[in-house]
Amino acid sequence: MRPVLEVLALREVRRPLLGAAIGRLTPGMVLLAVILSARAAGLAYTAVGLLVAAHQLGVAVGSPLQGRLADRHGHARVLLPDAALYLGGTLLLATGLARGWGVPALLVIAAGTGVANPPTTACSRALLVRQVLPGRARAAAFAASAATAEVGFIGGPLAVVALAAELGPRAALVAAGTAAATGAVVYATAPAVRGDAGRAPVPTDARATTGRLEVLRAPGLVPLAAAFLLASVGFGAFDLYLAAFGEARGTPGLAGPLIAVTATSSLVAGFAFAARVREGPPLPRQARITVVLAAALLLMPLAGDRVLLLVLALVAVGASVGPFNVAGFQLAGELAPAHARTEVQTWTQAAIYLGSAGGGALAGAVIDRSGPGTAMVVGAAAVLLGAVALRAGTPPRPQRSRGSGWTRRPASGSRPVPRPRLAVPG
Repeated sequence: MRPVLEVLALREVRRPLLGAAIGRLTPGMVLLAVILSARAAGLAYTAVGLLVAAHQLGVAVGSPLQGRLADRHGHARVLLPDAALYLGGTLLLATGLARGWGVPALLVIAAGTGVANPPTTACSRALLVRQVLPGRARAAAFAASAATAEVGFIGGPLAVVALAAELGPRAALVAAGTAAATGAVVYATAPAVRGDAGRAPVPTDARATTGRLEVLRAPGLVPLAAAFLLASVGFGAFDLYLAAFGEARGTPGLAGPLIAVTATSSLVAGFAFAARVREGPPLPRQARITVVLAAALLLMPLAGDRVLLLVLALVAVGASVGPFNVAGFQLAGELAPAHARTEVQTWTQAAIYLGSAGGGALAGAVIDRSGPGTAMVVGAAAVLLGAVALRAGTPPRPQRSRGSGWTRRPASGSRPVPRPRLAVPG
């Protein structure tokens, strides 16, 4: 925990991480809010799954393009327009659900809103790679980043349940858009990000800028992105499984606290995982974590309709999600070319949202036909395929500094203080 606190003492990363933390409330809110709003509007689970999939697919399509623009023009110039567009999109979607618009129109709105999703988290991860040296310091920085995500998945679903109970689920949907917009503005106006500060160094090799898929040629990135995509199929099924579980018990809001249980377990496990610097090839290690995640997801349908057993299963799921995220996103940042770190992070984000879209659509259809247990088994099988993709990859071992990664010690006291490393153009 102390290395994470030392990273947070850095002025250059503290406010960007705060912005990312606010924005990370949205992923924990928006899908549950869409599900509850759509069910309240009388839509079947097949239509609900398609609506979730449309939003996630929009994010998957828009993220790499926005990451590329952020690397070239600076983070602030991309995030600020996105903030306004995403908030407007959630307002329009809530209006459509309230007025009973047709499913095709709702799908278009959900997809368009997803395209405008501010890539605040991907930008913040790229900034961490530039500002913090490799080793224990960077692992701690990515643990702090992952912690913001888990806090979002703890607070976000609980906020949705509270807002839905008091003001209705559509109010929760608008609140999700507000959180995304606020986080993007807080991040974009930080001194380390304003203006051109978020721009990546200009590559000396002109070939490095050709082709939108060029950045994925870095060894190891394709199997890592595939693993994120397939694991997110399981996460898409996870959300609908919990919604269906709560609805079957007559308490649709139960999904919020259950997601929060998972996120709390993930938060603790992520910090524990980051406390040690591990040796060995990184993708095989990521594959082992992914196998554990698939096994944990299979525990959920085994719990049947017993809440206590499901909670224990969710603790196990969270204990594997934390290491999966911390190790995976740090690895993506270290494998990425220096001129395209934001873009690579948005490609992993695109893989996550694309997988979640497919998982949501598939799970919705399976739930209507065979029940939530079958949907969760299908999701766990997809996660296991992600482990196979990782094992099939043959990436090089990313370079790491010797020692802890801290660059200096304070004049007084024994506790080391991290010092940011700024990127050098070229």
